[in-house]
Amino acid sequence: MTPLEALKHYFGLSEFREPQAEIIEAIMSGRDTLALLPTGSGKSLCFQIPALLLPNLTVVISPLIALMEDQVAHLQEKGITATFFSSQLSRDEQQIRIAEVQTGRWKILYCTPERLQQKSFQSVLAKQGISQLVVDEAHCISEWGHDFRPEYRQIPQTFSVCKVRPVVTAFTATATKKTAADIITSLEQVNPKIFSLPPIRKNIMLNFLPCQNTMEKTVHLTRLLQKHTGETGVIYVATRAATEDVLAVLKHSLPSSTQNMTNYHGGMEFAERAEKQQLFMTGNVRVLVATTAFGMGIDKADVRFVIHYHPPASIEQYYQEVGRAGRDGKPSVGYVLLLRKDFKVLAHIHLAGKQVKLRAHAKWKLQKVAHLLYGHTCSTKNIATYFSQSQSNTCDTCDRCSKEARREPLVRTLINEKEKLNIQKLERWKKNEARLQSPYHIATDLQILVLASFRPKNEATCSKLPGFGTGWCKQFWASYQAHMVQ
Repeated sequence: MTPLEALKHYFGLSEFREPQAEIIEAIMSGRDTLALLPTGSGKSLCFQIPALLLPNLTVVISPLIALMEDQVAHLQEKGITATFFSSQLSRDEQQIRIAEVQTGRWKILYCTPERLQQKSFQSVLAKQGISQLVVDEAHCISEWGHDFRPEYRQIPQTFSVCKVRPVVTAFTATATKKTAADIITSLEQVNPKIFSLPPIRKNIMLNFLPCQNTMEKTVHLTRLLQKHTGETGVIYVATRAATEDVLAVLKHSLPSSTQNMTNYHGGMEFAERAEKQQLFMTGNVRVLVATTAFGMGIDKADVRFVIHYHPPASIEQYYQEVGRAGRDGKPSVGYVLLLRKDFKVLAHIHLAGKQVKLRAHAKWKLQKVAHLLYGHTCSTKNIATYFSQSQSNTCDTCDRCSKEARREPLVRTLINEKEKLNIQKLERWKKNEARLQSPYHIATDLQILVLASFRPKNEATCSKLPGFGTGWCKQFWASYQAHMVQ
């Protein structure tokens, strides 16, 4: 069976994307390979097709149990003999799978780098014979990557127990030149063939929205979810507590929509995380408020938008997370809600407790992503340059090149006609009240937008909105209410 025949037979596809065929050819010829490909470009096929055609076992090192389970389930649905080892299996289940490996039942075996370090496990693999050793999400091997896992550094120990060295392949979407060089050295790849594609997919529009305060962020967030009503999306936040806080805000501001929303973070029990991921993947949950714990390897085709409520800690992280959108090739959008003080939160999270060298590198990454988000030149070109890729000077997939960034931030997300009418009413009310005192004292532009967006029904609700309070309500609530009723 040829690679193309395997593609048609098992995956129902008629042709390869660029450069899948060339990567597969390199692996089949026994060449170590490093592939730096955008999210959603079909990296998995590049090692799964050779796995079906090579004589012995293919071992895939994957960082997340949920990711392994998901990929194995998809392969088994296609009639491919694939399995995984994880700490979630009972002792009896592990023994059964070990025995099945020894009898040659499986063509593809997924495991974590921690599992691969076990001497007994290495011995079983060595006796069976490994044709291909795959390192998925290979940036995890590098201390310069954004998801560094020290256990990945021990992977080459497996080679020493194999009678015949397997071809070593590595795949990632996010690697600078420094990270790529570290991957090759750490995996002890021999003269690897390197493949890369420009990092930005043209179907994702990038938008960076500067905000003056948290309330303005909330206004933007509410509007964006109204704009994308009925669509699937992810809202990324920096901390576990923020997943709950943002979800609570949305329940207050969009009560009719929140039955299709939930939160997700790494502090949840495995069963709860698995349940929420499954609800999201099946469409029973449309919007997920999540930390970076959600995302790596998640392959849901119809994600239409990704919102960063807090900025990402690196360009790699941003690229990975915004790349969850538009995997079906249809137009999708990424938004970052920019509040300068949020970078202090990121600095506290990502710089504390690290060695001097790593802390300096993490600080450099924060500076690079801040430069990207607050810059004035083409975002896609800046991202491509960061990953040492070429890109034309302008594009049609970022707000800088489309000139959208020149509009006032609070106007850019204004899509609700009812809100526009409310703003007009409130401006008239402020003008009438201003005969007695200054307009700014009555309500700032942001307060007007908050009133128009949230439309408080009573004084108690209004006093709880940021920027108002009981003092404002005592002075202005009666006239505000009378005017809006009229």
